[in-house]
Amino acid sequence: MKVKITLLIVTFGMIAGILGLHSNTIEQSVKDIPLIHQLVQSTASPDEPIDSPPLEHIYVTVLSNDPEYGYNFREIQVQPQVISKQEDPLLPVYMQTSPELGDESGEGIPNATIEIRGNSARRAELQSFKIRLNDGTELWGNQDVINLNKHPYDKTHVRNKLSYDLIELISDLPSLDTRFVRFYIKDLTASTPSDEFIDYGLFTHVEQVNKAYMERHFLDSDGYLYKAINFEFYRYPDILRDRNDPLYDKEKFETLLEIGGRGVPREAANAA
Repeated sequence: MKVKITLLIVTFGMIAGILGLHSNTIEQSVKDIPLIHQLVQSTASPDEPIDSPPLEHIYVTVLSNDPEYGYNFREIQVQPQVISKQEDPLLPVYMQTSPELGDESGEGIPNATIEIRGNSARRAELQSFKIRLNDGTELWGNQDVINLNKHPYDKTHVRNKLSYDLIELISDLPSLDTRFVRFYIKDLTASTPSDEFIDYGLFTHVEQVNKAYMERHFLDSDGYLYKAINFEFYRYPDILRDRNDPLYDKEKFETLLEIGGRGVPREAANAA
C-alpha cells in the first residue's frame, strides 16, 4: 500500500510540475490555467447533451493486392511478424471520410496506400495501420500520412493522446497532433470481397514527424530528424558515434537511429 501511495504522489507531482501547480502558488496557478483545462462542476441539466472530443471517421476500400509481393489485406494482418519489414507491403486503397462519398473517379483508382505499422506492436492480436495519401490527394487535417494506432496494450486508449495533450501545455516544446478515429474497411482483396464497410473500432491518429511536420510547426524544414528503430534506454556508445569519429559507421548507426533531415548524427550521438 505504501508503494502504491508513493507512486500516486510521484505521478501527481510530475503532472503538477508540468502544469506549474507548485504547492506555494497552486491557487494562483489554477487561476492562470485556461478555463478549458480547469476542472469545473458542470451546470448542465442531466437531460442536456455534453460536448465530447471530436471523433474522426475514416473509410478505406482495399482495391488490390500489394503489387510487388502479392500479399492481400488479410495476409498482412494475420502474419505481419512473418512478413519481412524490408518487404513492408503497401496495398492500394481508396480513402474517404464518409461512406456515402464513394470513389470519385468511379474507376477504382487508388488515392492512398495502407500498410501495417509498428515494430513490437506487429506481434499484437490487434494491428495498427499507416495510410499514405498519394500526391495530389486532398490532405487529411493538413497531413498526408495517417498513423492509426490500436494501442493493444492500453485498455483505456487514452494514454497516448493524454500525453501529447499535456506536452502542448509546455512552452517551446512542439507536440504531436493526436485524434481519436473510428476506422472502417471494405476489403476487395478477400476471397469473398466485402460489399460493406466493416467497423475496425477505435484508433488514435498520431501526427507523422517529417519535413511537413517541421513546416507546420514553424521549425526548420531541413532540421535534424532521427527515428528510433527499436527504442531502448541504452547508450550504445560503440554504435552511436559522432560523424567525425574515425570509428563512425553510418550503416551501424542506422540500425538504432534512422537518419533524416540534414543527416548529420553529431547531435544525436552527443544527446543519446
